[in-house]
Amino acid sequence: MNAPVDLDRLTSWYGPWSGVRVVILGRGVTGFSAADTLCELGAKVMVCAKDADELRLSMLEVIGGSYVPEPEDGHIPAGLSEFSPDVVVVSPGYRIDHPIVLWAQEASIPIWGDIDLAWRVRDKVHPAQWIVVTGTNGKTTTVQLTEAMLIAGGVRAIACGNIGRPVLD
Repeated sequence: MNAPVDLDRLTSWYGPWSGVRVVILGRGVTGFSAADTLCELGAKVMVCAKDADELRLSMLEVIGGSYVPEPEDGHIPAGLSEFSPDVVVVSPGYRIDHPIVLWAQEASIPIWGDIDLAWRVRDKVHPAQWIVVTGTNGKTTTVQLTEAMLIAGGVRAIACGNIGRPVLD
């Protein structure tokens, strides 16, 4: 068993990320962005997803992450338990009742989204101010309008998150 990691100390790009064991649920654009960021920080990263294309698998290997396939039957992959993660980063689109999310909750493993992770490492170069839009309807339009107004006003801005590029990129 590994010594517990104090996740409260992971509040900066320059924090003690080395050796932190992170499972990333999802292998899409957001999942790969989280894996890339965490590998760069020195974390031990395991991506778990139903499938992964050869290009992303080879890129994951190059950056130092590993992959365990997510079974179709809803069971928890043995490799996941053996990895003994300190935290699970869940990509958008996974439901809160997903078997791996429930497994993490039952095991008292903290669950973050990519936004949680991005907020913790936001000081890599120059901390940026954030405008966050949540809700059910109209988010994409609101975000695009906000970005356009900021740019028109001379502010460097970029729409990211579930539209545009992943927030960690």
